[in-house]
Amino acid sequence: MSRGGFSEGWKETTYREALERELRGLERRLESDPRCGAEELEAVLRHLYVMLGSDWGGRGEVQNLCLEAAVAAYEETIARLKNSQALKTPADVFGASRL
Repeated sequence: MSRGGFSEGWKETTYREALERELRGLERRLESDPRCGAEELEAVLRHLYVMLGSDWGGRGEVQNLCLEAAVAAYEETIARLKNSQALKTPADVFGASRL
């Protein structure tokens, strides 16, 4: 146990849940908006990078974990979009098992 009676496992749980939530949101976005693609997601990712570096006010550990998870989700989704030659649907990007 660490300070306050919490184990360090909460950080992994918080990050994993935020990552999964963000990936699901990106799946829905790609599925519902045919105009959404790598360029649009890269613009959001650039904004997220700026936010990561702008913590002068002190976001707190939970918000930092959630922001880091959002960055990871966007990076993963963009990489999948760019690496897949035959994309036709979000299922092609995320795999049918995730939908």
